[in-house]
Amino acid sequence: MGQLGIKDGTKFIATGYKMRKDNLVAQWPLVQLEYANGKASYVPRLGERPPVPEFEPRHVSFKEWWERDTVYASPREKHQVKRKNLVFSLRHKDGGAHYDPELTDPNYIELVHEASPIVFTPAGGSPVPLRQLEKPMMRQIAWELLETLKAAGHIPNE
Repeated sequence: MGQLGIKDGTKFIATGYKMRKDNLVAQWPLVQLEYANGKASYVPRLGERPPVPEFEPRHVSFKEWWERDTVYASPREKHQVKRKNLVFSLRHKDGGAHYDPELTDPNYIELVHEASPIVFTPAGGSPVPLRQLEKPMMRQIAWELLETLKAAGHIPNE
């Protein structure tokens, strides 16, 4: 986008809500929890959002969207993940273009391995952690980018 000259003049759609620094549970504003057919999973919000002001999409600069806006925070924000951290970790370390046997970013490690205190207990089964939060988060980021490019007239709005 920088090479095309559209990054700096474009306002990016950010769909996450503002994090609470004192929150005692992990926060992941780009996704929601869905329960269907006896199974719980994380799903991207895409264009859906609760009808409250905190969930209104914001239009921000690329730098704000990419490097400053938090898309995951552990309790009391000990660990924070920005869009850039998530995309680069998925791309460079966790099976995108390359797979490293050992992840090195402590914030990404927290997101992937420790993020969810939510457990789902199948009928008659033992509680299990709900994992793979990073994948629907990445899907939401891709959706935000596509909607941004459509709104700016850089790709057709179909």
